[in-house]
Amino acid sequence: MRVAIGLAFFMSTVALTQADSGEAGKAIIGDYVIKEMTKGSKAAPKAIVDSFEGVTIAVGTITIKSSGETRTAEITVDDGKKPATIDLKPTAGPEKGKTMPGIYKHENGALTLVFTAPGQTRPANFDASGPDEIRIVLERKAK
Repeated sequence: MRVAIGLAFFMSTVALTQADSGEAGKAIIGDYVIKEMTKGSKAAPKAIVDSFEGVTIAVGTITIKSSGETRTAEITVDDGKKPATIDLKPTAGPEKGKTMPGIYKHENGALTLVFTAPGQTRPANFDASGPDEIRIVLERKAK
């Protein structure tokens, strides 16, 4: 049940617009598929992960589609910090206008995002062990 709540939380933030237009985040540009999702260290069922149609990150934009639905949020990326940070601010839904602090890493074709609920402390690592922390692992699509 907690995973379902976490996935509903995730769905409210699934399409994002990058808030800054600088160099930050350029390494993550590309097309991805979702390979894994967890909330509070509990894995989402494979059927739910497979229901996502894909993720495209372009300059200034990330789009995640599921069941023909697309949602938006602004993001701010700082890849100069260790770990790199990403803040999400949904433009619709119950979290509209609220900042969800997060971190990300990009290595070997995989992009891992970990973020938490508005008002919570930014995640410190990629295990998503906090009760409100959500981890999403994306794999770059083959060209």
